[in-house]
Amino acid sequence: MDKTYEKLLRSGIDLAPLGVEQGENETYFCTPRGASFIGWEGVDGIHYCFVRGYGPVVFAVSPMNSEPDYVHAVARDFADFLRLLLACGHGSAIEQCWNWDRQQFDAFLAENPATDEACAVMDQIREKLALEPMDDPWGYIHELQAGFDYGRIKYSDPEAIPSSEPGETKEWVVRYGFGREKPGIEIPVNARFNWAGRDVRIPAVYSFAKGLVVDVAMATDTQTMRDFLAKWAPGGRARYSDFNKLDRMRIKHENPTSFLFKVTAIVNGRELHCESASGSGWAPIEGWEDKGARDWVEHYGLEEDRCWQFSRIRFPWKRRMEVKTLSARLSAETAKIPGEPFTVSGAGETVALTNPETGKRYELTVTEYVPLTLDTENMDEKWEYPTRYMSVEYTLAPDAKEQEVYLADVSEGDKPRRRQTPDGFYPTATVAIFAMMRSDAEGCHSSASSFYFEPPESVTWAPVFRLQPWDDFEIRLI
Repeated sequence: MDKTYEKLLRSGIDLAPLGVEQGENETYFCTPRGASFIGWEGVDGIHYCFVRGYGPVVFAVSPMNSEPDYVHAVARDFADFLRLLLACGHGSAIEQCWNWDRQQFDAFLAENPATDEACAVMDQIREKLALEPMDDPWGYIHELQAGFDYGRIKYSDPEAIPSSEPGETKEWVVRYGFGREKPGIEIPVNARFNWAGRDVRIPAVYSFAKGLVVDVAMATDTQTMRDFLAKWAPGGRARYSDFNKLDRMRIKHENPTSFLFKVTAIVNGRELHCESASGSGWAPIEGWEDKGARDWVEHYGLEEDRCWQFSRIRFPWKRRMEVKTLSARLSAETAKIPGEPFTVSGAGETVALTNPETGKRYELTVTEYVPLTLDTENMDEKWEYPTRYMSVEYTLAPDAKEQEVYLADVSEGDKPRRRQTPDGFYPTATVAIFAMMRSDAEGCHSSASSFYFEPPESVTWAPVFRLQPWDDFEIRLI
C-alpha cells in the first residue's frame, strides 16, 4: 500500500469536502479489474482508485464519459494526488483536466474556488502530512497522461472498451446516461438553419426508454476563433487566472465557442424540458483538437475546417413515446456585457455609461456613497472574514431596471483567513466576493463592492449590461 495513503488513513483526515469521499465501493462497468478504491466524488459514479499492476499510480474513473475515455491516470502516486487537491481545491478539476486546455482549466479554478470546509481539510493535509500544493497541476497531469500506457487495464465489463483492428472505424454509440445501458435509436432529422448569427445543425435525435436526446452543432468561423485567441493569448497559451475579473467577463462574452442557450423539445405537442446536457468543441487549430469532438465531425459529416460547438441535451419522459411530431425551441441565455470601468468618490457625481454592444447611453448620478461593515456575529469563529465594503446608491437616466444594468466591483476583494492558531499557522482560503444589487419602484438603484479587511481608498466599478441578444427560434424537426 502507498505509504502516504497509509499515513492519510492513520491521520483520520476526511477528504469528502475535496470531492473524495468514502463510498460503497460499487463496481461500474468501466471500473478496472483489481481496483483498490480511494474515494468517490459523489456525482455521476466518478471514483478514484489504484489499479493492480500500476503500482502507486492514482486513476480517475468516470462512467459518464464517452467511450473510450472512462479511465485516466491523474497522479504518479498518492502524495502527488494530495498535492493536486491542494492546488485545485476539489477532485473535479483533476478528473476533468484530460479534456481541457490550460485556459479552460484555469477558468474552472477561478470560477470554482475551494469552500471553507475544503480549506480546513487542506490545512490538515499541509500540517499532518507536510505536503504543499502542486506548482503546475495542469502541466503535471497532461505530462503524465501523454502517451500513458493503459494497455494492461482490464475492465469489470469486458466490452467496456471493445478492441478494434487497425483502421477499423469505431462504432458510434449514444446512451442516455452512463453504464452499459442499451444505446438509443437514432432518428436522423438533418435540420440546418441560421439562428443567433450562426449556422446551426440538428443532425439527429435519439429515443430511449428514459427519454429523448437531441444533438445540436453550432458552427463558428475559424478565423474568428483565431482572432479571439490572438487578442487574449497572443503568446500562444494564457492562464485564465492571470486576468482580472473584468477581463474574465469580457473573455467569456467574446469567446465565439461559448454561446449559451437552452432547448425545449416539443414531442407530439407536449413540451419536454432539459434534464441535463453535455458538450464539447472542435477547432482545427493546433493544440485545440479534441478526439471526442472529432467523432461528432466524422459521424455527422461536418466540415473539419470550421469550429464547432457541440451540445447533447437530454429530455426525460415517464415512458417511451413514439415520436410522431417533434419541434425544438432554442432560447439564448441572457448575455452579460461589461462596460468601461470608472471610479466615484461621493454623492452628486455623474458618470456616462455606454453599452458597448448596443451603443445605448445612460447617465449615472450618485446619490449616496458610504463605507459599511457587515455583521459577523454568527460567522465561524475559526475564520476571519473581510467585512468592509462600499455601498453606492444611484439613479440612471433614462431609468433602467436591475435586469438591464448593474454595477460590479472590478476587484475580487480580500481573501478570508483563519485566525491564528497556537502554532502561529495561517492557512489559505477562498476569495470573498460580495455582490448586491437592488432597484426600487422610484428608480433608485444600489450596488455593493467586494469585501475588504480595511475600507478601500477607492473602488473601480464596471457597469454590466444584461442583454437578450436573440429572439427564441422554433423549428419543426419531424
